[in-house]
Amino acid sequence: VQDDKKWDRVWSTDEIRKNSANWTLAGDVGLYNLLNEISQNIISRTHEVQNAVDSLIHNTKMVSVKVNNIMNDFHMLSNLQFVENRVYDEEVQESVPDTKPVEKTKEQREAEMLPKIVKALELGMSVLDKAFNKINVNEISDSEDEDLSSEGRTILEPKNPYENRPLPFIIGSEEFM
Repeated sequence: VQDDKKWDRVWSTDEIRKNSANWTLAGDVGLYNLLNEISQNIISRTHEVQNAVDSLIHNTKMVSVKVNNIMNDFHMLSNLQFVENRVYDEEVQESVPDTKPVEKTKEQREAEMLPKIVKALELGMSVLDKAFNKINVNEISDSEDEDLSSEGRTILEPKNPYENRPLPFIIGSEEFM
């Protein structure tokens, strides 16, 4: 009974191989039914994957909305009160035994401070040289008893930082455009 209606059922790949030598119209129908079944399986799996992707997209959008809501809540909170941002170092620090620093004598402390003081004075003098012009002013003395060959004194006049810069172009001139 089963051999009479070979065309009504789906053929397996083994059955197709066995009947390939004497192929009939029933083989065509069986192959057609097999291809239809494979096609339906692919379509149903594609729909399942599409539904899963749609669900994933929906869940992703929901999580994105929740994250944006939380960010807005934090922003509103920061507008109302101070929120401290901290960064913690997670490294474990080894405990160092407490050693008292060796007391230094006054001479040793002065010897350590002397290069720092010299450097500070050098930096201060370089600032004065860069920012000010030295102008010598001869003092005019009222008394005749004093030595007339006195050197006078020096005053510092601030340098004009804009002196060496060109003026801006006039608005509307060719150079301005």
